[in-house]
Amino acid sequence: MSQKNSLKGLALADIAQAKEMPFTPQRIRDAERLVAEGEADVDGYGRREWRDSSCPGLRIVVTRQGGKFYFAGRIDGVSKRKPIGDTRTVDLSEARDVAGSLKYDGTAAARIAPRKAVAGGSDTLKAVWEAYVAEAEAGTFRVKRKIRPNTLRSYRGVWGASLSDHGGKPMSWVADNIDGIFLPLQAKTPYAANRALALLSLLFRYAAQRRSWAGANPVADALRKNRLARHEEKPRQRFLSDAERQRFRQACEAAAAPWGEVFVFAHETGLRKRALLGLRWKHVHAEQRNGKFVAGKASLVIPADIMKAGRSDHSVDLRPEAVAALERRNAARVDEDENGFVFAWEGGSQLNSSSYGRAFHDIATAAQVKGLRPHDLRRDLGARLVAAGTPLPIVAKILGHSPASIAMLARTYAPVSDETARKWLLDAPAVPKAKRSRARSTAKAS
Repeated sequence: MSQKNSLKGLALADIAQAKEMPFTPQRIRDAERLVAEGEADVDGYGRREWRDSSCPGLRIVVTRQGGKFYFAGRIDGVSKRKPIGDTRTVDLSEARDVAGSLKYDGTAAARIAPRKAVAGGSDTLKAVWEAYVAEAEAGTFRVKRKIRPNTLRSYRGVWGASLSDHGGKPMSWVADNIDGIFLPLQAKTPYAANRALALLSLLFRYAAQRRSWAGANPVADALRKNRLARHEEKPRQRFLSDAERQRFRQACEAAAAPWGEVFVFAHETGLRKRALLGLRWKHVHAEQRNGKFVAGKASLVIPADIMKAGRSDHSVDLRPEAVAALERRNAARVDEDENGFVFAWEGGSQLNSSSYGRAFHDIATAAQVKGLRPHDLRRDLGARLVAAGTPLPIVAKILGHSPASIAMLARTYAPVSDETARKWLLDAPAVPKAKRSRARSTAKAS
């Protein structure tokens, strides 16, 4: 197999060993990273060269300071080597055009017009990110309102998963390589790419307000010019059938404590993972008779700091099966500490997120329910409430959504097909015919 064909799916180790590869913006950045971190062999001057197998004559020469495009080939029968431009200011497509032109015109390299460096933009992406986090936590920078802790936590996840690899690059480089950052990520994880693009846009907005970036927001510019397009996100609609619900509950009953009670409780209350794992006995308000909770007189008051929105406390009345699960957890308590976790290990310590995911997978597998995620239990409760005729504002109240999210609730829990809409329209009662005025009829007859 030729080297060219063997490099189709390139890992960093492949690039480090290769002399030739099909250039892409991502592979050029990877090559620069390998040299900067000392993971690729270089010559006595600290340089490493790669050839573009997709464009004969085009090469990049990389040092710790970055990369440059070069043309190396014959011009008018004479071997020539000409610089084309810095990889941070010259697009790959431009470099390929020039390399192709140089075969026939030795002056082509001099006519390329690199983009001007934007005033400002010398701060690295990581420096801007860290400054933004510090100000967001202190409340000194806000877009519409003070950022909520849960939102900042999600931003940290996006940064670590999608953007931290580019943290050492200056903002001007990031602006020139928005496409190269976004498109490879979109090909692998479209939703994560959307989140990364939104966070990049926010960081450029922050940098502009703090005068460390003087140009336009390159993310907004790319979207406006249709160079980039966000992946269309659709609400996940995975509900349980009656048979699946029955098998899932049976698997919960057979599961080791406390996981059976955790997921029955989640299915009956619609609580998210963070609220479930952070629930303490002081959040439970219930009457007891003969040492047992009374169904219909048990509820939760969940503090805002473990709710997703984080705006206010959330009250949840408990259905009989949730009360039964709570009763089993109460019987297993190791002490009467009101600050103790409701769902805990035998010693009383808090359950963790990774164990939560593994336990759910095991229960779903035992129930033979495919394609189910923990959050689908919340969606299934919403769907059951809607199917029972519960008005959407009440569903929002039960699940802890804001009143402004009614449209989202309708898309998620009450999807309507064209056939259903047609049936309801055609079966709707007709409007009674209006009675004709006697005076008008008499006047017409005369």
